[in-house]
Amino acid sequence: AKTALDEALHDIKGKALGVPVHQLLGGLVREEVPIAHSLGWLDYDEATSEAAAAVAEGIRTIKIKVGRDKDYDVRVVREVRETIGPDRDIVVDANQGWPTPKYAIAILRRMEEYGIRYAEQPVEGLAQMARVARAVDVPIMADESAWTPQDVLEIAERGAADMISLYTTKPGGLFKAKKVAAVAEAAGLPLNVNGSHETGVGNAGNLHLVASTA
Repeated sequence: AKTALDEALHDIKGKALGVPVHQLLGGLVREEVPIAHSLGWLDYDEATSEAAAAVAEGIRTIKIKVGRDKDYDVRVVREVRETIGPDRDIVVDANQGWPTPKYAIAILRRMEEYGIRYAEQPVEGLAQMARVARAVDVPIMADESAWTPQDVLEIAERGAADMISLYTTKPGGLFKAKKVAAVAEAAGLPLNVNGSHETGVGNAGNLHLVASTA
């Protein structure tokens, strides 16, 4: 109960002091936050149409959910790249959906020619992630395997990923997320703040986390 009360007091202190949340989290690092547009498991025409519309609105990164089957995964990446051109980033997220490291390695090598900026959580388990990370040139991002500062420390020690997906919610709030970020920064692992169907308040929390984190 004391912990819950302490966190509640932290949450309201921004209004009590009349300062933005990013100031409570360490200060402003950036004033602009680039965002990505995510594509789910769509038919090829739907995926390319939605990607084109997002780019037309100014989005510079398209995130494609993969892990469906190898032919779909490679083809949808190819068609989105052909649609949005070479000057926008494509990232892929398998959500641990590729069954083995060898399977993931084979698909990522096929995708490399389409300029993948990074691949998020290709397989389950840090030993398997490390095998993929060592075998491909595409940077690997840890998501489902990165919840706590201790997780990030183990990821760094194993060489299991090149980047960390950071949430406000997964570690248990803004201040705990900053602890995860501190370990990642010390390990030289870049961060990407992720989300999942947040409300406006949740998105505001994510933005302040990004704005206050190097």
